[in-house]
Amino acid sequence: MPPDTWRQRSQQICEHLCRWQLFCQAQTVAVYFSTRQEPCLESLGWQFSDKTWIVPRCQGPDLTWHLRPQHGLEVNRWGISEPPPTAPPADLTRLNLVLVPCVAADRQKYRLGYGGGFYDRWLPTRPSPQCPTVGVLFAAALQEDLPHDPWDVPLDYLVTEEGLR
Repeated sequence: MPPDTWRQRSQQICEHLCRWQLFCQAQTVAVYFSTRQEPCLESLGWQFSDKTWIVPRCQGPDLTWHLRPQHGLEVNRWGISEPPPTAPPADLTRLNLVLVPCVAADRQKYRLGYGGGFYDRWLPTRPSPQCPTVGVLFAAALQEDLPHDPWDVPLDYLVTEEGLR
């Protein structure tokens, strides 16, 4: 995807989220730093200063969650920005919304990532299982049906540049 198209479609995704009641009401939101042309969520802006933004760090086979640092991000072995291990940990019991990166997803809301299984391991064990999960992807990556395993957890919603599902 050309960089201008990627930026425009990422912006459209952010605009859909910003108009969504669940997002507007959420106080603590888990986000990700995009890699390999995943939709970029930076224009959500860290503009909502009334929200607590938390971001993942790959720690061994697991995700740890930290308050989004203003400076001092590190790049991990997969080329993904993440907070340093010294960043303040997030209180996951206060989590209201989780934005999950997707390489692809299907209409049943099962997702594919890059194969590391980090979100697959974390989603079923998160301390607030009632907290809504939103798969973030471009419309071209939305499939009719994807293979999934018994341990896969479907997401609650999907958002693309075309809107929320």
